[in-house]
Amino acid sequence: MYANIIQQAMSEMVPDFERIIEKYLEGKDFAVLNTEMKEQSALLGASIVKRLIEDINRMLRESRERREKGWYVVKDDTRSLLTSLGDVCFKRTLFINHRTGERAYLADRILCLSPRERMTEDAVAQMLKEAVETCYRKGGEASSILGSVSKETVKEKIHGLVFPKEKDLPVEEKKKECSYLYIEADEDHIHSQQNEANKTGMIGKLIYIFEGKDEASDSPLTSSFPENSIIMPPSLVGVMKLSCFSAVTPVRGWNQWV
Repeated sequence: MYANIIQQAMSEMVPDFERIIEKYLEGKDFAVLNTEMKEQSALLGASIVKRLIEDINRMLRESRERREKGWYVVKDDTRSLLTSLGDVCFKRTLFINHRTGERAYLADRILCLSPRERMTEDAVAQMLKEAVETCYRKGGEASSILGSVSKETVKEKIHGLVFPKEKDLPVEEKKKECSYLYIEADEDHIHSQQNEANKTGMIGKLIYIFEGKDEASDSPLTSSFPENSIIMPPSLVGVMKLSCFSAVTPVRGWNQWV
């Protein structure tokens, strides 16, 4: 179904594309060729969008389900939207629900189009992006390939933006800060399971990083390991014969070792 829409739009644009190519072959201006191809492609895209909207509106008019739900035709009119491609002018139908008395353009609802917006979100996004980097005038020119809006419109859009207040923003949980970090190194003799004949083993290096020590009654100070402490596992490669403290490498941040 949608392939027919694309083919119809392209068939109408073929003479225009041919004209652009012939003009290039005569003048050999590659920059002009690309500029006109860009504009013509934008026209093609806008034409496809228009045909798609009108086709959806046609299906709504012919829908039996729509009538069963109480929606009946009131009138047809036109609407124009400025998109990032250019102006898209299309026909649409106003319906009324005989059960509730509600009036609505059902095609707008299906396409998620705001009933009073003159510009689509993509055009507004391009306009604001350029406006914050340069000026209102250039923002209006950048809103669409084939169209533009005035600098007054850009100003109204920017001034109409509503940003959340600082108190309404989510508060980030403050990370815990430690006055001191304690590092202890040790080693352990591990029996190798890989070579039972030679009964070889290895020395595994252990590193402990913790926040402090807790006092236990009638006993020496014992290490306190919080949730964010680290106990490094022994190495499983080679036979290590270094001293226990030579295995300690500098700590470059909390809760990690390199």
